[in-house]
Amino acid sequence: MSPRRSPSPTRDARQRGSTLITFAFILTVLVPVAGLAIDTLMLTIAKERLTAAVHSAANAAARSTNPDSAAERFCKANFPDGYLGTKSLAIAVANGKVTARLQAPTYFMRMFRIESIAVAAESEMKPATVARANGT
Repeated sequence: MSPRRSPSPTRDARQRGSTLITFAFILTVLVPVAGLAIDTLMLTIAKERLTAAVHSAANAAARSTNPDSAAERFCKANFPDGYLGTKSLAIAVANGKVTARLQAPTYFMRMFRIESIAVAAESEMKPATVARANGT
């Protein structure tokens, strides 16, 4: 029986090269997917906070004699300017509804030239809420 030979150095070098190529391929797929997940999470947080702020603004506007002012005050108190890097917060009160829109920045989607995404929330002013709060 002949002694067992070790693998040739050329074969080891090829295996190392294929591992490097596989690792590079996985990174090129994994990094954008992780970035998209982070951007989606940040946009979801911004949307949820904006929705909560608009709901509180609608409740305040329904109880106020000056709904426009009350809605803006409550919305900005619950969603401060620049929260999570957002900008262009616009609040509107019309037809018994409070609507807010803003631009939320992206972090990893900038690789695809998407700098920001519009986020909006809307809530209806409910007079029934006022009646229950006054005890009538």
